[in-house]
Amino acid sequence: MISAAVPIALAFDLVCSGMLRSGPVGLALPEQVGQPFEITYRIDLDSGRWCSDGCETVESVSSVFEGAIVLRDRHDDDGSNVVTVFPAGYRFTDTTIQGETATLRSGSCRAERFSGFPLNLA
Repeated sequence: MISAAVPIALAFDLVCSGMLRSGPVGLALPEQVGQPFEITYRIDLDSGRWCSDGCETVESVSSVFEGAIVLRDRHDDDGSNVVTVFPAGYRFTDTTIQGETATLRSGSCRAERFSGFPLNLA
C-alpha cells in the first residue's frame, strides 16, 4: 500500500550525492572523513520496483510508510543492507554491515523525471 505521506509522483528518479564512510561496527563514522559519491535511484512505486545507477538489476521495493521508502531491507548470515529514501526531505541512507565492517552512505537528493527501467529488465 502506498502511503499518502509520500508527496511525489509514483515514478521518479532521485539523484543523490553524499558521503561514504566505512569502519568497524559500533564505531562512529563522521562525515568529515568520508568519500564523496553520487548514485541515482529509479523508483516506480506503482509497480513496486526500483534500481540504481545503470540498473543491472531491478528489485522489489521493500516497504513504504510514514514518508519513507525502504528500497532494500536485507538481513542474512553474512550481514545486512538497508537502503531508505525520504522523498519529502530529499534525503537517503544506505547502511551495509558485512562481518565487523559497517559502511554508511548518506546525503541529499533531487527528484527528476522517471527515466524508466532498461527494456531487457522492464
